[in-house]
Amino acid sequence: MDLTPSQEPEMELRVQQFRRYFTRPQHDPEEGLTLDDFTDTRTHILRSGQRDDQRSEPSIQYAGYHVQGKGSSVFDAEDGWRKARVTISLPKEGVSHANEQAAPQLDIDNIHYCPFLKVIKAAYQDSIANKFHWFPHRLLRQPGALEPSTSSSPSDASASSAPAPEQLRSDIYNSDAMLKEDQNREEDDPPDIEYAIAPILIYSNSTHLTNFGTAALWPIYVFFGSLSKYICACPSAFATHHLAYIPSLLLSIQTIYKHVYGEPASAAVLRFCKHQLMQAIWMLLLDDDFLKALSMGSS
Repeated sequence: MDLTPSQEPEMELRVQQFRRYFTRPQHDPEEGLTLDDFTDTRTHILRSGQRDDQRSEPSIQYAGYHVQGKGSSVFDAEDGWRKARVTISLPKEGVSHANEQAAPQLDIDNIHYCPFLKVIKAAYQDSIANKFHWFPHRLLRQPGALEPSTSSSPSDASASSAPAPEQLRSDIYNSDAMLKEDQNREEDDPPDIEYAIAPILIYSNSTHLTNFGTAALWPIYVFFGSLSKYICACPSAFATHHLAYIPSLLLSIQTIYKHVYGEPASAAVLRFCKHQLMQAIWMLLLDDDFLKALSMGSS
């Protein structure tokens, strides 16, 4: 029979979320965390022991770490920074060369970078790694059963059966791709050693440094997908790792180009040179140590 609104039994809906692991973790990285640990804005009260400059000016705090900390330079060698030079070719439309090495070359100095593998190890040795989800898992949502306050018929009892869990996806560590990679580990790995995959997110974009003028930097940043995206977004978490800084093409490139070819470079040639510069810097970053760790792992 049809029930009028006043006759409908009261229903209680309970929603539960849980994780399903394939490798049992040693601890829950989100245990004890509150909403304040997942957000950080200027309007929030400072956390215990946190300075105001850490909350409102993270970029100044980062520079201050280098200036007032280990070294006297922002790119100090004691902090892991290296300086390198790369060489790119100068092409010209309609002009061919026997090979790429035979083309005119341009040296670009003052490329500051950190070894890729060292950045990864430093991140996993940092205190914030305690909040990393080292092992991927499935995040499931179990809607609670609709439980009538009174059960007067068998049909009411059948309504209390719980539906199947639903899979949720919020971060890399609970994505299908990450779970698949975790299952593809070598079968001959020693069982007494814990192995974890380091999901790496790379971001790069030119950054204007001042309100006036043309001062700019083009950094390459590294984030780690093992950390909650909400914590990554907190400036005071310092979850961003600086990998390298891409310099601009020399202001004198047109002078050099005109000296070689007798005319300035076109806009298409300059774009190609910037592309070559980016590729050359990545050749620095993808060194032998990183490639070996990529194929064989690292400790």
